[in-house]
Amino acid sequence: MTLADIGTGDGLVGFRAIERAGASIRVLMTDISAPLLRHTEDPFSPLLLRCRAAQFPDTEKARSLPITNYGERDLVRFAIDAGFTDIHLELHIEVRTEDSLPWETFLRTSPHPLAPSLEEVFEKESTRDERAYLEVRMRAIFESGAQLGAERIAYLTAKRP
Repeated sequence: MTLADIGTGDGLVGFRAIERAGASIRVLMTDISAPLLRHTEDPFSPLLLRCRAAQFPDTEKARSLPITNYGERDLVRFAIDAGFTDIHLELHIEVRTEDSLPWETFLRTSPHPLAPSLEEVFEKESTRDERAYLEVRMRAIFESGAQLGAERIAYLTAKRP
């Protein structure tokens, strides 16, 4: 099978297809921007995507679990289904630079309760050379203090009739 990723950008669609289909897929990436195409040739992007896919699997099981698959609309639906009225939901998203944890702490931290830590992903999903390469690249980004974090909080109020 061949996938033509027209307007490749940073390669997210193409790399995700490779992750899901493996060696059985041929991906043709094309974009008007030469710098973006050079970005897809860097081994960091597909390796990083493999790590993210291990922590956030795109599987039926993961999608069926409430802790990994709900949004603000679901919260409103839950309130309606429970019989509440006069429902009000405020969604606050704050994106800002984060204070960095020590690298070793970050490696052992999981993004959600069902996900493996980055250290576990490195051990299971990467060769020794890939791990060393990823650690150098990721640690530089992590310790630069320039990475952004997002805090999402939903406030829901309602009346019980």
